[in-house]
Amino acid sequence: MKKTAFHAKTKRARVCRKSHLKSAAGNNNLCNNAISVCRKSNLKSAEGSLLQAPVYEVFFSYQGEGIYAGLPQIFVRFAGCNIKCGYCDTPYSIKVSAKAKNCFSDELVKKIQKIYAKNKKRFQFAAPSGAFLKPSVAITGGEPLIRSKFLKQFLPKLKRSGFCVYLETNGTLPKNLKEVVKYCDTIAADFKFPSECKKNFWRQHKEFLQIAGKKVFVKCVLTNKTSYLEILKTADII
Repeated sequence: MKKTAFHAKTKRARVCRKSHLKSAAGNNNLCNNAISVCRKSNLKSAEGSLLQAPVYEVFFSYQGEGIYAGLPQIFVRFAGCNIKCGYCDTPYSIKVSAKAKNCFSDELVKKIQKIYAKNKKRFQFAAPSGAFLKPSVAITGGEPLIRSKFLKQFLPKLKRSGFCVYLETNGTLPKNLKEVVKYCDTIAADFKFPSECKKNFWRQHKEFLQIAGKKVFVKCVLTNKTSYLEILKTADII
């Protein structure tokens, strides 16, 4: 009986040791998993903060097109475009050249703030109609929506700094717009005609307008190549 009792105690001790070992191993695994998650989270955060985008220029001027023509704005011109139009007024911005500077989002916000500080009075007295309650920044290009991942990080910071976001776009990248539309106050979308841009974008334009909603207005450039059917198609989509 004594031997049996001894063996029973020994077995229980072994079971207890194994249980403690499993518990310790489980806790270690949980700790390791938590550390792994933290590391991944920190890496993602670091990757996001390290995003850059090529920018040709940041400057103050007055809007020359659309429903806000004549109002003061700070322009941020991104490099690169997904199409090539025959009438492009900034052909140098279609490609990314050595003249474009890769900017971090924080760096770009600071640059905009400095330009605004120098031109603050122009913003205060230029819009008696109250078109913009806050100073407006025109995000232009090139085509800024090809930088949607960068914009997704940059635009919220810009808005938190007290600026309105005025997006100038060719209206051909609806999926990219979907990523940043909530950060845009106004969207100025061009309709690109096949006669000038050598490609049919009607489907993309229609989808783009659906995503943009009431924030968007449409611009069209008419040339001697523009057909009457293109104008009718535009009116039908709008």
